[in-house]
Amino acid sequence: MEREGPTDLNYLFFRQQVERSRAEVAASDAARKAHEELAEAYEEQIEESTAETFTLAANNHSPNR
Repeated sequence: MEREGPTDLNYLFFRQQVERSRAEVAASDAARKAHEELAEAYEEQIEESTAETFTLAANNHSPNR
């Protein structure tokens, strides 16, 4: 989904963090996967919005850390 106008990075970071948190406490594998996919979608939007000024670390969200 593409949006026009300025991107609110605070919102995108907030939503990414919320989805990562929800993935960590998900009651099922399906719910965990859905939240992880949403977090990854927000991460992609962040990276696209920052014109690759920085990137988010991939596969760095292990619940066993």
